Amino acid sequence: MLIDAFETERLSHRPLTLEDLDGLAGLYADAETMRHIGQGIPRSREETRESLEFLFAQYRDHGLGLFATVEKASGRLVGRCGFIVWHIQGVLETEVAYLIARDCWGRGYAPEAAGAFLRRALVHPAWPTSYCVSFIRPGNAASIRVAGKIGMTFWKERTLMGMPALAYRKDLPPRP
Repeated sequence: MLIDAFETERLSHRPLTLEDLDGLAGLYADAETMRHIGQGIPRSREETRESLEFLFAQYRDHGLGLFATVEKASGRLVGRCGFIVWHIQGVLETEVAYLIARDCWGRGYAPEAAGAFLRRALVHPAWPTSYCVSFIRPGNAASIRVAGKIGMTFWKERTLMGMPALAYRKDLPPRP
């Protein structure tokens, strides 16, 4: 893995495992939480398992992926955050992505987690691209605020998974 498990002030971040299926399925089953993620609809337990398999392939193929985001005080899985590698129209895009449980919204967990992942990308000598992006559905004002808080700026409109997305971008410093 290019990024190892680590902690922030209130959260711990580690690679997801099959043991996270129940917690992740609970997050993915919530319609409001999933409104701006993927196709914008809740996912079944089986679809969540398929999502985990996709993430395991990301770990294997790219050394990157989404991590379990665990609240240190309670030990509860409260989201997932990290990186997704996309191949869009022949271009490799590395996205910093975040999803936090609805009952934890407004606590600052998304910028805490996403900002920590982005800082790791900024200094990693083997980072696969010269920038990081976040793909955000139009109308997702909360996610747009998170992108701004972690230093990303609007770059361009994209189509992702057949749906419109706003691409926010942070350039990485030149590599030696």
